[in-house]
Amino acid sequence: MKLAKLGIALLAGTLLAGCGNGFEGTYTVSTEGVGAEVLGAMNQMMQQVTGQSITQQTITIGSDYIETNGKRQKFKKIFERDTDNVRYLVFQQEDGQETVMVIKDDKTLVQDMGIVKQTLHKK
Repeated sequence: MKLAKLGIALLAGTLLAGCGNGFEGTYTVSTEGVGAEVLGAMNQMMQQVTGQSITQQTITIGSDYIETNGKRQKFKKIFERDTDNVRYLVFQQEDGQETVMVIKDDKTLVQDMGIVKQTLHKK
């Protein structure tokens, strides 16, 4: 009986450890578009004045958070959605609001914000 309970506990632990969004990891960020030029100029000025960058060089995606520049933003959940044969990584906040990124492939995410497009490449 004890062996059966141990087996069930190990199985449950393995299943829970496997839970996640499948996109956990560290990504490098590249920015394109007209807005990227403006951000680049603003970033240079900010670095000269404060020594800090306003553009993010890397981003870490966890099972329920995003971390940039040492600051962590938690989400209710991060999950994959497939709509009209397009894969999306969805970041859902506690209030139900969602931010989405297009999943280009298993190592590339794209967020198009109009004049700026950010591409995340998994390291």
